Amino acid sequence: MQPTDASQTLQRDLKDIVRHAPGRLSIQVVGPAGVVAGWDSDREVPAASLVKVLVLVATLREVEAGRLSLDQTLEIPEARVGGAGALSLLPSVAELSVVELLRLMVTLSDNDAANLLLRLLGHDRVTRCGVELGLRHTHVRRDLMDDGSAREGRDNTTTATDQAGLLAVLRSGEALGEQQTRLALALLSEQQHAYGVTALLPDGVVRGSKPGDLPGVRHDVALIEAGGAWAAVAVTATGMYDERYGQDYSVSVLPALAAVGEAVLGWLTPAEQPA
Repeated sequence: MQPTDASQTLQRDLKDIVRHAPGRLSIQVVGPAGVVAGWDSDREVPAASLVKVLVLVATLREVEAGRLSLDQTLEIPEARVGGAGALSLLPSVAELSVVELLRLMVTLSDNDAANLLLRLLGHDRVTRCGVELGLRHTHVRRDLMDDGSAREGRDNTTTATDQAGLLAVLRSGEALGEQQTRLALALLSEQQHAYGVTALLPDGVVRGSKPGDLPGVRHDVALIEAGGAWAAVAVTATGMYDERYGQDYSVSVLPALAAVGEAVLGWLTPAEQPA
């Protein structure tokens, strides 16, 4: 696809954001016609909670295939990993339906809900789902909060290219049928931790988002829609942990993530932007 003046402007804006941001950023922006702009987007990084978007899609594909039901209830183990979400704080909750687990996993980034679904599907099946959808560098090798496996090299990894591509095929209806696509987008729109790419965007232009973080790591993916157009955005940010003092300063990159969102909105609505 030949770059337009608007996409060239967006590319310059992204370059400027990257230059002034802390840590190391990778960015990919995809529209209905393909890649719009990006920066170092094929760099593999720890996936953190971005893996949950693929778990969402993989689970709903199982529902479409008739191997799983949204109303099916799953028993929640007494031992819970916590880290994010509500289930570790609610020991009396012993079982939930698949759709309730999906909602907790996406909107509150609940690690226990994600792990239950990961174990139900299997790491390899989730990875294969990504491959089927065109994700070339996304690998699901462990549960969430399994730091031992991560230290041994069995980490979940992804790229900005893969994450933006996943949102794009979801938004375009290529990943799921109409009913499950509506559900997936609805869950993403209920995001309770929209502190990154979508933080400064006005009401009515955000279709959904999913952040992810680890010590020194802040990622975010989002669907932004305006003026009848849409864009899938993925930003991964790493290298923000001070080993000398054991200090995580990854929150300092949040303004840069928000600036990416504003730049993408400018690409979507160029006529509405000041000269």
